Amino acid sequence: MGSHESEQTLTLLSGLSMLKKLDGNCEGRFETEAERNAHKLRRQRQQEIAEEIKALGKREKSTFQ
Repeated sequence: MGSHESEQTLTLLSGLSMLKKLDGNCEGRFETEAERNAHKLRRQRQQEIAEEIKALGKREKSTFQ
């Protein structure tokens, strides 16, 4: 992986880690609708990050073929 892609991946992984930590703190308990919505948005962002990481990997893989 090139240095730019590696840096992007590390940034994405850091964001993913932060989101998972936030979700771990709530443990599925939501006192308000706002908390439930925030949880949903964090889950969506986790999915987006996972897709971005996959795309970086595929791009890098195609570069080496």
